[in-house]
Amino acid sequence: MDGLGVVVTPDIYASLVVECTQKQDAIEAAGIYTHMKKNAGIVRFLKGSSGLCLLNRILLMLVSCGCFDVAHQLFDEMPHRNFISLAIVMAALIDNHLFEEALELFVNMHRYFVYQEFDSGLEIVLVSFLKACVHLKEVDLGKMVHGWMLKMGYDRGLVVDTALVEFYGKSGCLMEANHVFFDLIRVVDHRDTVLWTGVIVNNGRKQCFGEVIRLFRVMGEAGVRMNEYTFSNVLKACGRVGDGGLFGQQVHANAIKLGLDSCVFVMCALIDMYGRCGLLNDAKRVFDSMDHRKRNNACWNAMVTGFIHHGSYIDALKTLYEMKAAGLKPQKSVMDEVRLACGSLKLEIT
Repeated sequence: MDGLGVVVTPDIYASLVVECTQKQDAIEAAGIYTHMKKNAGIVRFLKGSSGLCLLNRILLMLVSCGCFDVAHQLFDEMPHRNFISLAIVMAALIDNHLFEEALELFVNMHRYFVYQEFDSGLEIVLVSFLKACVHLKEVDLGKMVHGWMLKMGYDRGLVVDTALVEFYGKSGCLMEANHVFFDLIRVVDHRDTVLWTGVIVNNGRKQCFGEVIRLFRVMGEAGVRMNEYTFSNVLKACGRVGDGGLFGQQVHANAIKLGLDSCVFVMCALIDMYGRCGLLNDAKRVFDSMDHRKRNNACWNAMVTGFIHHGSYIDALKTLYEMKAAGLKPQKSVMDEVRLACGSLKLEIT
C-alpha cells in the first residue's frame, strides 16, 4: 500500500490488527505495529480519546502473538486507558505465570482509573487478580479485595462470584466459598453448571462428602444442568459416605439418563466408587465396558485398589499385570498396597 500511495486509515489498521490477532503471527504483529508508529496521522489519532479502541486492539494483538514486552511498554505509554486495557495486560500476565506483576498492577490501578462503572473489563481484571492470589497463596489480599468489591457493589456478577468461590475453595476457606455461593443464589436464580460444580468440588476437597451429596440433590431440584465433572466429583463422594453404594447407584442411573456414563471421567469415578463400596462386580463391569484405549492410569489404579481393599488379591495382581502389559505404570501408593497384599496372601498360604 505504501508503494501505491494508499493512505492507511484507522479502519484499515483495525482490520489488519484483528486478522493478525486471529493468526497469532508475531512477525506480522511487529510489522504492523512498527508501520503504525511511522504513520504520523495514526500516531495523532491514537493520542486522542477516540483512538483508545484501536489501541486496545493493538494491545490484544501483541499479547496474542507473544510480543508481551512490547505490549507492556505500549500499556505504560498509552495516553488513555480503560478497564479493557488493564484486563488485556492482567490476563497476559496470568497466562505467562507472572503472578506477582499481576498483583502489583492491580494494586496500582487506582492511578489509572476512577471506579465509576463496573464494565466487563474490570470483571476480567478481578477474575485475573483472584487467580493470581490463589497461585501466590495471598489469601488475606484476596479477602481484602473481596471486601472492597462488597463496598463498591461489584460482587453480584456470575463471573466474579464464580471466581470468588474458586478462590476461597482453592485457598482452603470452605465456609467463605459456601457463603458467597449461597448468598448469590438467594438473590439471583443462577443455574450455572460451572458455579454449582465448583462448590461441589470445594466441599469434596475438604472431605465434606455429605454436603456434596446434599448439594447434588439441590442442584437437581433447581434444574441445573450437570456435566461429566459434576458427576465425577459426586461419585467420588458417594464412595466415601459408607452407604454401601446406594446413592452412588442412583447417581449412576442419572448419568445414564443424561448420556454421560460413557465419559472417561465418569467411568473412572464409577470404578472408584463401586470398588470402594465393595461392589466389585459392578466396578469390573464398568471397567470391561470401557474402550481399552480410554483406560488411563486412574481407571486401572482404581480397579486394582478396589480388589485389594476387599481381599481379592489374586484379581488385583492379575489386573496389575494387565495394566503393565497395556504399557501403563501403577502409581507408587498402589504398588505399596500390592506388596502388602502379597505379604498377607503368603501368610494365609503358610
